[in-house]
Amino acid sequence: METLSSSKIIAIKSKSRWDENQQWISQAIAKIAAAFCSSVPVSGSFSRSALNLSAEAKTELS
Repeated sequence: METLSSSKIIAIKSKSRWDENQQWISQAIAKIAAAFCSSVPVSGSFSRSALNLSAEAKTELS
């Protein structure tokens, strides 16, 4: 739920399109893939996303 709310807030602030279904699907795929790879749980970081938004980061990797 945290990733959904933070991505919605970021989309509103950056005036970009936000698709809830795409967000659910991408989170599910990432969590399933992490389970098969014995990885840590997948989640986003709201503080990092907010920092990138305020710093006007242009790439997805920043």
